Amino acid sequence: MYKRQLQARLEPLAAKAARAQGPDDTAAILVVEIPTRAVRAAVGSGGLERPGGWIDMTRAIRSPGSSLKPFIYGFAFDDGVAAPDTVLDDTPTRFADYQPENFDRTFHGKVTAREALSHSLNVPAVEVLQKVDPASFEARMAAADVTLVRPKAQTRTPGLALALGGVGISLRDLAKLYAALGDNGTMKPLAWTEDEAAKRARQGGKRLMRPAAAQQVLDILRETPPPAGVTAAPLVKGRPLMAFKTGTSYGFRDAVAAGVVGRYAIVVWTGRADGGARGGLTGRDAALPLLFDVSDLLDAPPAAPRPIAPKAAPQALETLNHAVEGPRLIFPPDGATVRVEAFGPASRGLVLAAGGEDLSWYVDGAPLAAEPVSGRVVWKPKGPGFYRLTVVDAQGRRAAAKVRIRGG
Repeated sequence: MYKRQLQARLEPLAAKAARAQGPDDTAAILVVEIPTRAVRAAVGSGGLERPGGWIDMTRAIRSPGSSLKPFIYGFAFDDGVAAPDTVLDDTPTRFADYQPENFDRTFHGKVTAREALSHSLNVPAVEVLQKVDPASFEARMAAADVTLVRPKAQTRTPGLALALGGVGISLRDLAKLYAALGDNGTMKPLAWTEDEAAKRARQGGKRLMRPAAAQQVLDILRETPPPAGVTAAPLVKGRPLMAFKTGTSYGFRDAVAAGVVGRYAIVVWTGRADGGARGGLTGRDAALPLLFDVSDLLDAPPAAPRPIAPKAAPQALETLNHAVEGPRLIFPPDGATVRVEAFGPASRGLVLAAGGEDLSWYVDGAPLAAEPVSGRVVWKPKGPGFYRLTVVDAQGRRAAAKVRIRGG
């Protein structure tokens, strides 16, 4: 089934990547021919001499990091709740008890969905997933024969953390998803024999998303900046144009990169077979160069970039929703119980946070002044009990929260 020459060339690539990343690290590679879903190469580890090298990591359930984000946006485009140039907020935002932040711990303000996906911003992805609905996302994956494994300690319903890698998935299922992107949104099983491949080429599949939505996602992923040391494809004669996404799991345990180039879908992974944490090895640094090395070995044809679509979303989708805007109280959220170490003017206090401009804060109707230098609003409760916090903007719009303060 495998193209022997390709398999023979990819195994040393995986071994080299594993050695470069640490004595306990390994690597895995899958190459799928999209029209037939034929698995043209499958490297399960960085070598039998590596720790856990006998484990086929293409079967293992690992965190995808951010590599599921394209499908969150694809479902939103498919459902008509967002478009590539819908404006989203990349600002500190609390979703109930979940407050994501970007990998670089900075926020970018107003961004389009196109920018948010190509730069893998976390808050917009969580906001879009909330609109799509995590349960709906998981159900659509299950309907396409993709299994998402939630942590046992998690509640029975899927949460927003799945946008950032809070679920497990096998590389084989991830390869099926990216092959579907390259096949106009159509899901099919992987083919492990030539007979299966011939069958996949003839048969229809399950609809993951509409062709237009899949193409929009691919167009955005083709705009993603390449890894350091790699010249962008449009500037290199003969280099195929790849749509790709990376992912990094908590503790840098998993570095993932997945792409669609020509008629191939490629997924690569590096990490430790035992799931141990690693220091600072991201998907972009530890997996993306390997993805490009694999791509260079394929017979993908050169491709010119598609014409850039007009940078405007349909009027109804200019922003993700049209609720009346006003201040958004981030911390403490309504109904929260907050413990403090001490009370009164000598205490450290709580730094209050809200989204909006020209904000004024009040505690039980009494105003709180911002610190003159930092501009922060620090509240120093006088004692334990229940308090009402209110934040008001210059237009008089307000948000309020009732919170309980307890001693440490």
